[in-house]
Amino acid sequence: MVALDLVRFEDQYPAIVPKGAPIDSSAYRGFELFRTRCLLCHAMDQNGGKLGPDLNAPQSITAYRSKHMIKEFIKNPSKYRYSQMPDNPDLSDLNVEDLYQYFRFQRERKAKDH
Repeated sequence: MVALDLVRFEDQYPAIVPKGAPIDSSAYRGFELFRTRCLLCHAMDQNGGKLGPDLNAPQSITAYRSKHMIKEFIKNPSKYRYSQMPDNPDLSDLNVEDLYQYFRFQRERKAKDH
């Protein structure tokens, strides 16, 4: 190996980090889940995976889907449509709520930035 470039997550994916969210908040916990479980396939403002839809661009999924629908789909996407997204029966109701709060936080952050 000749060289190893280390890039901070925040530098590689700046739009994904919930800037201003307290570390102990639901939105930040949702970010941690998104980062470890969703980022491989999904993007946030064009940062991240390309397999699934971007969840905040051109608009947030929270702008056009109900909270109930988003949370149900995260847990059991196969119940709603044929998809490559796996079911997530291991996620608790709190985990899913945290993901939803992260999506809301990112929507509001984006609105403030524009």
